Amino acid sequence: MKTASLALTFFMAYTLCTVDATPAAQTQQVTALPEPGEDDQAALAKLAALDIAYTARIDALRTKYRTYLYDRNWEKAYETHAEIESLRDELSAKYLLYIAEHPESAEAYNQLGLFSYDNGRPEDAAFYWKRAIELKPDFAAAHNNLGTYYGHYAQPKKALQEHRKAVELDPTQAVFHLNLATEYYTSRQHAMELYGWDLPKVFEEIMNEHRTARELEPHNYDYAKQYAETFYAAKYFGVEPDWDESIRGWYRCLETDLTKEDRANVYYQIARAYLQKNDKAKAKEVLENLEPWMKTTKQFEMVWKRATAPDPTQDPRRVSGE
Repeated sequence: MKTASLALTFFMAYTLCTVDATPAAQTQQVTALPEPGEDDQAALAKLAALDIAYTARIDALRTKYRTYLYDRNWEKAYETHAEIESLRDELSAKYLLYIAEHPESAEAYNQLGLFSYDNGRPEDAAFYWKRAIELKPDFAAAHNNLGTYYGHYAQPKKALQEHRKAVELDPTQAVFHLNLATEYYTSRQHAMELYGWDLPKVFEEIMNEHRTARELEPHNYDYAKQYAETFYAAKYFGVEPDWDESIRGWYRCLETDLTKEDRANVYYQIARAYLQKNDKAKAKEVLENLEPWMKTTKQFEMVWKRATAPDPTQDPRRVSGE
């Protein structure tokens, strides 16, 4: 599941960052802090810019840290870990300084929650998101983010309630629908208890949320893919998979922004869905019409083998009556 932030604030933040700077340089260059009396949106954009710069630096240090661990250079690993923690504390302090001057800023609490969560401090993040919701009960992003925390840390009923609240407050955000679908899937028993559903009803709601996410962002390959591939899970909900709809879903994926590798995968999945229908002829037809390079992959080989395998019910051998 994914956390969410204020799109406008982070768009503004990216315009403030030096795109081609090294991570270390970014941290040095983006040093402007919100000033007293400054417009809230501009102030939050500065904080978001700092967040991006610090995160880039921390990510670079994480790479070094993993290398030191692999090389068993414990001293350097320890020093690098300490540097990572120092940067985390430094940016958190900048957020808290702003919050001290703007204690009613739900947006600042939400952003600090995002930074905390991405940097291994989930309990802190949950506290900040709860505070954001106290200040602004209709803050959909904070409800979504708190739902993500609950989902990751074994509180499924609370996760369901928070994700449903996010969708209720802002049904225009595809990621909220995706997260709700994911929570319905992973916490199906809890959804049944909370809402009085049976398993087929849970599956219906999962597909409704995936479909909505896909419709809200029609060019997003991941959302279209999630919808099409979830039909494979239908059997776990006591539902007969609708392979025709799955195939339509995979063809819909071809209308999204996808890489050539993703395009190849979509065709393989279409062929697989035809095989689920026991329609080897259509599966083979799809595979035969692929671009030459698509026929060189291991995945193609596996699907092709199934599409061209002899049908055991049509064994040509016969027992002679003679």
